[in-house]
Amino acid sequence: MIKKFLPALISFLIFGIFILLPPEVIKKDLPFKITTSNGANLNETTFKGRTIQSVMFNDNKYYPIFGSSELEKLDPFHPMHVFKQLNVGKTPFLIGTGGSTDLIHAINIGSRIGEIKDKKFAIIISPQWFTKTGIDDNNFSARYSQLQLDYFLNNPNVPDKLKRRMSTRLLDFTMTKKDPLVRSYAYNQPKIVDEEATIADSLYSNLLEKNDIVKSKMMTPHNRFRKVDQVDLKGQDWYQIRETAVEYGSKQATNNPYFMRNKYWNMIQHHKKKLYRPDEFYVDSKEFEDFQLLLDVLKASKADPLIISIPANAKWYDHIGIDSKKRWKVYDKIHAMVDKEGFDFYDATNKEYEPYFLSDAVHIGWKGWAYIDEQMIRHINNKPIQFN
Repeated sequence: MIKKFLPALISFLIFGIFILLPPEVIKKDLPFKITTSNGANLNETTFKGRTIQSVMFNDNKYYPIFGSSELEKLDPFHPMHVFKQLNVGKTPFLIGTGGSTDLIHAINIGSRIGEIKDKKFAIIISPQWFTKTGIDDNNFSARYSQLQLDYFLNNPNVPDKLKRRMSTRLLDFTMTKKDPLVRSYAYNQPKIVDEEATIADSLYSNLLEKNDIVKSKMMTPHNRFRKVDQVDLKGQDWYQIRETAVEYGSKQATNNPYFMRNKYWNMIQHHKKKLYRPDEFYVDSKEFEDFQLLLDVLKASKADPLIISIPANAKWYDHIGIDSKKRWKVYDKIHAMVDKEGFDFYDATNKEYEPYFLSDAVHIGWKGWAYIDEQMIRHINNKPIQFN
């Protein structure tokens, strides 16, 4: 009879040990090797976790780049390729996925306040985030990290005022509005001590952290950029690199007047990509409040970020009825908010009509990456950002 239940008993015992072990023991006793394919492993463990990012932030060879879906695009002028070709001495570390907007990055970076003083990294801001309502409930729920939020709200280095503002915003979302710590900060009330709930919350947070450590240690390397066309840039200055990007882009965008890559244009024609975008470019978007939260988090972190504001494809947006006046109200407001905080800033929105800056309606393209690569490398080398 005992033999029959032995496997179950052993499994239960192992699970019990796992629950009782402190995260530090698991981190120490299991062999750890950062398996991020040199920063290119765009997966949930990297994006929502803390273990991999902690190793990265503590290793001076990495240059973190926070963004959204543009980070995933296979492009020979992507920083993953250009930094290596130009022997920059830093490896880009990509943090983001489609739908990762200001609030998502604010929670992540805020969870590290006190750890990233003077750390250099870039954050790419996309204008299409600034919709009429800002990030919606489903998108937030799929992108936010409970582990990072717990660290944010329990971080003694985060000012209480910032925790209150963040918590008030989080009352808008299904996944966070009932969180006891969120509610206590949002309503500026001391957390009601419920011993059973406190133990359960502590146990859950503990399990989240240990799960992240184990998944990070066991992560399979995957570099999505290995199959991208290689373009030789050695010996070229930035003007020549941009010209090479134009030459390359012109061969990828031959079937439409909007300088979009052929595959994307074909998807538009077959209604597989969004055609009209009436909910975008609102100067009173809730996203601006989230953007200010992100700026305030960056200020509290005392880090050294480069903020990059990219344009939309102006020729296409003119065509679908979102005119220049509406777009520039959003561009200008982003610029004014960053200027007020005094961060290093590369505003590329004046290139919204420039061919091959974008490769579709909204994503950075061949020449766009060439411009941005140059400014990120200037930032790394402590050189002034140029509005070229």
